Amino acid sequence: MGEVILYHGAGAQDFEVLGPSWETAESSRLLFNVKRLLTVRGQTDAVLLLDSLPFVISPATNHFNDDFHVLHAQLPLLEYEAVRISQGEKRHAAAQIAKAISEANGPYIRFVAVGLALADIEEWDVFVCHASEDKTEIARPLCSHLESCGIRCWLDEAEIAWGESIVSKIQEGISRARFVLVILTSRFLQKPWPQKELRTALTFDVESERSTILPLLVGEPQSLLSSIPFLKEKRYLSWNGDPAVVERELRKLIRRQNRQLA
Repeated sequence: MGEVILYHGAGAQDFEVLGPSWETAESSRLLFNVKRLLTVRGQTDAVLLLDSLPFVISPATNHFNDDFHVLHAQLPLLEYEAVRISQGEKRHAAAQIAKAISEANGPYIRFVAVGLALADIEEWDVFVCHASEDKTEIARPLCSHLESCGIRCWLDEAEIAWGESIVSKIQEGISRARFVLVILTSRFLQKPWPQKELRTALTFDVESERSTILPLLVGEPQSLLSSIPFLKEKRYLSWNGDPAVVERELRKLIRRQNRQLA
């Protein structure tokens, strides 16, 4: 099945998800109360596991046509590998989560499992909008770090081939990325091209009714944001030279979006 089974209840050892997961509001309420139970009991490993993976509750069956539910998460390659390698350490915590779900008036959970989310070659986690002068010091090393962690980045030098339309490729990249990370510097504000990319991203933001633009500020915030007032309402990150900070925040957003999409 290509699944890492962290918990297995009674019965056959195979499962197949039948249909859509629980409605987001109902599932969120249940898992919130499960987390409260685990916290009061001091089951910190279970709390950490529940917080760290984009779990959803889905109806499932097996080859005996039994009906039950599974707590399931789909992870990108490196996160999946991290769980696969450490699965022995997580099994007790997964069993505690399954028990707490039943106690919180949730469904019977026969499996807690993690699957590998296969990547689409033409989809990206983040489109990196930047001035060319910031490519060497910021954009390139940031993208290199994120890619090494399994977060796919759209960076112009890697995605636009000789002879291709720059405008159409940029529009395609923005429309097919989860998020648009804007490296906002004083040099960015002096360049018309990255500002056009930002306006394109804002258009997609409005049309899709999603919040996809992520400001990464390099310099004094008030000075940078005064030139682009519509970014003032957004929470921003300040660049301190450590790409791991950006990676951690992106992972949180990706996990949250995965839950919403599921």
